[in-house]
Amino acid sequence: MDNFLQKLPSFVRIWLFEYIKKFATIQGRATRAQYWYSYLCVVIVNIILSILGIIPGIGVLFGIISYVFGLACIIPGITITARRLHDIGLSALWIVWYILALVVITVLGLIFTGIAAGAGLPGFAYLGIGILVIGYIASLVVWLVFMVKPSNEGANKFGEPAEIKELSSFSIKAE
Repeated sequence: MDNFLQKLPSFVRIWLFEYIKKFATIQGRATRAQYWYSYLCVVIVNIILSILGIIPGIGVLFGIISYVFGLACIIPGITITARRLHDIGLSALWIVWYILALVVITVLGLIFTGIAAGAGLPGFAYLGIGILVIGYIASLVVWLVFMVKPSNEGANKFGEPAEIKELSSFSIKAE
């Protein structure tokens, strides 16, 4: 198994270690590389499943697999994001604030759009759509700034800096 892992691209090995093996670990830190390589692998798997999902006859099966894969990625995605936030000195509670901001933006946008539809005021509809678009873009920019920010040098309140470990002895067995 170790020989097989050595033949994998390094970003896949990082994904196996940081995303799959540490799927429920919030403690510690994750570097930008660990976060983005994990994200890249999830995107690649989703693209492959989507391509396979359009094949007649077996597409439904791959659609189901894609759905299950998406559900399976929720917890590891949250935990690696928490470790990435820890790496820049922020609490994992920023994930909650981010989700709450998206909910508020969505509710405000839908309220203004709904009011406009009921009252026949197209200006309010544009305001609601504007709130949605600008709010989502602003929240995405803030999130990207957090995720591309360089790691804090040295130890912080969340531990020592994360290292990309050599995976020559890596195995997928539970510890």
